[in-house]
Amino acid sequence: FLVSRSYLFHAYAWLKLYEINEKHNKGMTESARGHMASALVLAALAVPVVPKSISISSYPNDEADKHKRMATLLGYQFSPDRSQLIKQVKELGLVDQCDGDVQELFDILENRYCPLTIVSSVSPLLSRIRSIANFEAYASGIEELLLIRLVQQLGKVSFENSSQMSLACT
Repeated sequence: FLVSRSYLFHAYAWLKLYEINEKHNKGMTESARGHMASALVLAALAVPVVPKSISISSYPNDEADKHKRMATLLGYQFSPDRSQLIKQVKELGLVDQCDGDVQELFDILENRYCPLTIVSSVSPLLSRIRSIANFEAYASGIEELLLIRLVQQLGKVSFENSSQMSLACT
């Protein structure tokens, strides 16, 4: 899934692996658990917020059928999407098990993104995450999320008058 940049199904595959390890691998160390949780959270962040455009040769029904087949392959009986994945990550407390940089990155991109500081806050975190083996693969997806979050926040900019601008940070 990662090679094809199908971050959604890659993240769900990580979730399935994490759940299996939690249930059956009694000897799993905290370090291994944290690494697995970090990979899962990074994969979830890399899932596009805005769906990729559908090419002229594919039809929405074909895409929906493909998603259902992929979900069934992973053992899920629903059509997965990013919002469900993020909700599951939060409910399972996976963010708390992650490396500090991954926790902070998740918090900035999912909870408190502000257009004035988002890029300067995320850039050093992303640089450190890129230096960790196997995590650099998520960087491009997270950069896309960063850009989308920035544009979303800039879209909320309201001009009180022509010379003064107020920004609302969430």
